[in-house]
Amino acid sequence: TLVVRPDANLSGEIYRDFSKTGLIHILCISGTHLSIISFTLYHILEQIFSSQIIPACLTLLISWLYVSITNMDTPILRALFLNTLLILGIIIKRKAFLPTTFAFVTVIFLSYKPLFMLDITFQLSFLATASLIFLYPHLENFNEIIGCEKFFWAPIAAILSVQILILPIILSNFHQISLTLFFSNFILLP
Repeated sequence: TLVVRPDANLSGEIYRDFSKTGLIHILCISGTHLSIISFTLYHILEQIFSSQIIPACLTLLISWLYVSITNMDTPILRALFLNTLLILGIIIKRKAFLPTTFAFVTVIFLSYKPLFMLDITFQLSFLATASLIFLYPHLENFNEIIGCEKFFWAPIAAILSVQILILPIILSNFHQISLTLFFSNFILLP
């Protein structure tokens, strides 16, 4: 069950249990969900249409409609803006450089509202995304060093990269960390 709006009917016990295990992001519409939906939709439509423009335009339209039914929290808006720029790159036939695109979206957010920098949702969302863009590629290559198959190591590297960057924010704001955080995210990783 995904919570589209904060006033959704979610019991306090469920919310508390998911918070304690570090999995509350699974219950809420997030940037991850939007990215998965956009990526999947685009690739399905790409098989149907011979042009890349039609799938890209339809993916943009559906992504914006999807976000319009949410409460438009920072993580989903970050994903929407980032996905929009990446898809616009497909439309104009120009491949986007992900680190630059991410930096541009970050500047847009902070230019609009500099106090976002103090918002924990902004911090967690942007640091998690930054970790996947900047840290994950380095950790992903460790599979050769430790002798682990890439299909098994890739999700571990993704979880580790995110946990490394968000850990200081989690500790400074919540003063605790779940011992099951890594394992529960590994099991639920899409």
